[in-house]
Parts: sequence; structure tokens; C-alpha cells
Amino acid sequence: MPRGYKRRKGGKEYMNYEDDTLKNAVKAVRDGKLSFRAAAAVKFSVPKSTIERHLNKEDLKKQGGQTRLTAQTELSIVRLVIALVNWRVLVNTEDLRDLVKSYLDTQGVNDRCFKNNIPGYEWAKGFIKRHNLTTRFADNVKSSKLKISQDDV
Repeated sequence: MPRGYKRRKGGKEYMNYEDDTLKNAVKAVRDGKLSFRAAAAVKFSVPKSTIERHLNKEDLKKQGGQTRLTAQTELSIVRLVIALVNWRVLVNTEDLRDLVKSYLDTQGVNDRCFKNNIPGYEWAKGFIKRHNLTTRFADNVKSSKLKISQDDV
């Protein structure tokens, strides 16, 4: 998806309801209190097909494109980036991409969507946006301001 994507005017709207509303609708249908149509149209305003899909499949993926790495792996990478920033190490998008490449190489994973196991620039932008990081992870740090010595590094 391009970075400048804008939804078409009059295009289909997705998920105009809360997660709790969907859970309540599924529970009501599962308990036999309401039919699909009654739950969808009258009581909860959730599409019938959505209720039916959530009843039939327990392990649904999030809507939209799926992430290449697991949530646990992404969280580990975010923690690593935060630790580096706390050590006042400058981390940019290139460094983030290199971190992911080294992780995939050490795990023995060869991701076919990443060329030479290096994620693309768009992936890095999406990662930063997904985890509410800034594109400038650490300020430019002069060596005189560092609190750690060369031996500690």
C-alpha cells in the first residue's frame, strides 16, 4: 500500500462498532438468545457476516495486511531500540532494518518478502508507525556528553 493512501469517498467503511459490542453479539447468538439477523440488524448493529465469521472461526487474523514478524518478535525489537536510545546510541531506520536482518539471520529464517533478509524502507516506516516510535530515535550525541566510557561500550 502506498504511503499516501486515502480512502475513496463513498468507499466501504469498516468496523463501525466497538470490540465489546461484537463480543456481546457473538455471545448472544452463541447462547441462543438472538439469531444472526436479529443481533446484526436490531440489537448490536454489527454485520451478520461478521458475527457468523466470529462464531465459526476462533483464530481470526486482524483485518488488513499481516505483519511479517510475530508480535513477540516485534516487541523484542522495540525493547532493543529503546535500550539503545537510553544508552544514547543513535538509531535510524537503516539501523532498524539491519537489526531485523541480523535477527532473521541468527534465527535461520529466510523471509521471501525481504530481499536478502533486509526489510524495505516501507516496512521500517510501518514498524515505526505501528509502535509509535519517532523517525529520529535518538538525538545526535557528542562523545563529550556520553556518560559511559569506551571500555563500557
